[in-house]
Amino acid sequence: MKYFKTGGFHRKLQLASLWIVVPLLAVAIFLHAYLIGPLQRSYQELNNRQVEGIVSNINQQFSQLEVTLSVWGQSFQRRYQEDLLETTNYQTLIQLSEELFYLTNSSNYVNRIGIYSLGEAPFGIESGGTYELTLEQTKTAFERYRIDNGRQYQWKIIEEEDELIFVQNIDSQGEDQPKIFLVATIDEQSLLKYFYDTQIENGLAAISFNHESFRFIGDQNLANVIQPLSEEHQGTWVESINGNDYSMIAVNSTRLNQI
Repeated sequence: MKYFKTGGFHRKLQLASLWIVVPLLAVAIFLHAYLIGPLQRSYQELNNRQVEGIVSNINQQFSQLEVTLSVWGQSFQRRYQEDLLETTNYQTLIQLSEELFYLTNSSNYVNRIGIYSLGEAPFGIESGGTYELTLEQTKTAFERYRIDNGRQYQWKIIEEEDELIFVQNIDSQGEDQPKIFLVATIDEQSLLKYFYDTQIENGLAAISFNHESFRFIGDQNLANVIQPLSEEHQGTWVESINGNDYSMIAVNSTRLNQI
C-alpha cells in the first residue's frame, strides 16, 4: 500500500498497466479456452483417427501377407521340398525365381522375398536368381531366421541389417529344427513414411514388436524417450519433453502372438 500512497505518476502508471494487462489476459484466457484449445483438441483427434486408420490398414495388409506367404509356402513344400534341400536343376531355379518375383510384388511394403535352404548345400534364392551361402553366412542365417515363438511363423527385427522380416518355416521334414525358410523383408521406410505423412513438423513415427527393437522415422530427439513411454501407455496422452508438449498416440495390434 505504501507504494500507491507515494502518489502521482507511479500510481497512475500502475493503474493504467492494470487496465491494459487485465483485458489482454482475459482475452488470452478466452481465446485459449474457447478457440485455441478446441482447435488443438480437434487437430489431435483428427490426427489420432488417421493414425488408428493407418494401423488398421497396415494390420490388414500384414494379415493378408501372412495368408499369402502361408499358401505359397505350402505350395513350395509340396512341389519343391526335396529340391530345396540341395542345389537343384536350372529350370526349377528359374521357375522359383519367377514365382518369387510375382510374390514380392503382391504387397505394397515388401522389399524382397527369398527362400533360404540351410542344409548340406546351403543356398538362397530370390527374384534375381540363386546364390550359394558360405559357412559363416549359413550360421548367420540360422540365427536370424530361427523361430522361437512356438509357431511356424514369426515377425522379427534384424538389428544389424536394420530390417523388419516375416519368417516362415517351409521345411515339412524338419519342423523342430527347420532348414528351409521363406523370408519376406519389409520396406521399413515406406511403412513408416505412411505413418509419418500424417504427422506435423518435428513429429515421429515408430514401429516395434513386443516393445523391443524400435524403428523410427522423424525427430530422433524423441526417439530416445519413446520406447519406455510405449510400455507405460496405450491410447492417447500429452507428454512434456524438454519443455515442449507432444501429443502421443500408441496403438497396439496383435500379429500372430506378438504385439
